[in-house]
Amino acid sequence: MDRRTTYLWGTILLLVLVAGGCASAFRGYGVHSSVDEFTGAAYDLMDNNVLGGGGFADARVELNPQRFTPKGGSPTYQVFVQYEWSSWMFIEDGPSLVFLIDGERVEVRGPGSRGDRDVWEGGKVRETAMYQVSFALLERLAEGSEVKVRVVGSEFNMDREFTATNFERFRDFVTRYPPSGMN
Repeated sequence: MDRRTTYLWGTILLLVLVAGGCASAFRGYGVHSSVDEFTGAAYDLMDNNVLGGGGFADARVELNPQRFTPKGGSPTYQVFVQYEWSSWMFIEDGPSLVFLIDGERVEVRGPGSRGDRDVWEGGKVRETAMYQVSFALLERLAEGSEVKVRVVGSEFNMDREFTATNFERFRDFVTRYPPSGMN
């Protein structure tokens, strides 16, 4: 399955969860697993993994990994960046997700938030961007001792960092949702 199809299915899954009234189940952290009854594709998506730090105290930035497994196929991994605040950052396409993992810079390319920008209650805006990643990168994020995150926008950049809770959640995710045959 190509990137565009994976992105579309991931976006559709998120929209279905919200439209179907499942949003209340996501008020706290969790991993939602589901199987698409039409295609047989399986999704394991973390939600509400809010990153720490940063200069914009009231801006909310989440980094949520997902395992996507097409029926009869091998899993692929994505991370979703979700940004919420009072003004648009316009997450760029290209290498707009940058990690410093124990001082080593890792750039991840993606399509940006162009197709996934919304205005929410109280005038807050929400942007979501999806990035294809390797399982090895998820493991590095989980096993790092210091992870800093930069989301690159055309208006400004947003810097965040992993907290102890973020490390714990990523370690749990890579343990529970490895590629087939690694359990």
